[in-house]
Amino acid sequence: MVSTGMEARIPIRTVRGSVPGLEIYPWFHARLSRSVSARLVLHNGVDGHGLFLVRQSETRPGEFVLTFNCQGKAKHVRIVMMPDGECRIHQMIFETMVDLLEYFRDNPIPLESSSTPPILLNEYVICWRRRSLASLDLDVRDFLTYAGSVRLDIRALEDLVRQEQNGRLHRNTTLSNSYRYQ
Repeated sequence: MVSTGMEARIPIRTVRGSVPGLEIYPWFHARLSRSVSARLVLHNGVDGHGLFLVRQSETRPGEFVLTFNCQGKAKHVRIVMMPDGECRIHQMIFETMVDLLEYFRDNPIPLESSSTPPILLNEYVICWRRRSLASLDLDVRDFLTYAGSVRLDIRALEDLVRQEQNGRLHRNTTLSNSYRYQ
């Protein structure tokens, strides 16, 4: 891609490594439709402000969409993947999709309307299963959200969930054992 000089190169503060395919990340929902992705990010209404996911564009093959909750309204912003693997959103270029998401956790997403309140990405909808969802299949209660690192892949997130469950089980066992002796 030819640089116009108008793009803003975003400095990356972390050590960069090669990022494997997006399908390893829990925030990536592949072929989720625009309407279903909107339902997922809006399931908490205004309280879900900043909830997001990334999906493939339905109309532009090879491009992606960042869908997020902005004050109880779904917003969809196109992400262009460049041939060298960099990502562009508006006129901002990032080395990887993960870098893009990390940046917008600390910095507001540039939106076209200045009347829109600043939006930071603070939590994402987890995609555990890689399958296409029809709108009839969708029950938002089946989806979890996570406010931690966007660098975690699905396997690492599953390990965290297991550790949490084991810790909870251990705490419950300890509590029940401590009350058995009288």
